[in-house]
Amino acid sequence: GGGGVLPMALKHLVVRHRSEDGPLKSIRTIVSVEKDHAVADLGRNFFGFEAGNDEDVDLKLHIQDALNFIDSSWKREDSAVFAILVDIAGEVYRSSGGEVLAPNVEFLRGRFVTAAALAAQPKGVVA
Repeated sequence: GGGGVLPMALKHLVVRHRSEDGPLKSIRTIVSVEKDHAVADLGRNFFGFEAGNDEDVDLKLHIQDALNFIDSSWKREDSAVFAILVDIAGEVYRSSGGEVLAPNVEFLRGRFVTAAALAAQPKGVVA
């Protein structure tokens, strides 16, 4: 999600690693999940995000809540999961030390963590 900046950067890295025989060369699909249509539109209009399959990488965009996606859709993806990168701007949490912008607590524990860890098995990473 996030306007497509991270998936587009990953796509460019994958393409470069293929030409240099690097460690990311085997990635064929990048899946991005964005909850908000407006954010996806910003990515398309201002950051060059374009979902679709080309000769390099199949870039998929799902417009839905990532919590629901990991529960219902993940098992339907066609290939093994190399990495799950969580880039979620959540809520502002206030404490005596100040304010922190952090993902919703559901992304830090419970079913999301369990589902992501299972999806990234046996050698994948969740970050």
